[in-house]
Amino acid sequence: MQPVDLCLNEGAARSGAMSPAYDLILERDGQLTTHTVEVADALEAWRLARARYPSRIRGVVWRDPQQVRADHPR
Repeated sequence: MQPVDLCLNEGAARSGAMSPAYDLILERDGQLTTHTVEVADALEAWRLARARYPSRIRGVVWRDPQQVRADHPR
């Protein structure tokens, strides 16, 4: 499986409206896991992911601060 290429354009990645938190989607022993990082933008999240996890990175997604997980109610 190859890592997913960056799907945001540079303008969207640098938008001030987005949160600086991103989830790195990683593959480990055939299972997908996430690791949250706080960086300036999506491009920096990809750079960090490729530097730290070059063979395990599968994607990067913006973490919505308003999202509520069912197993962690407010």
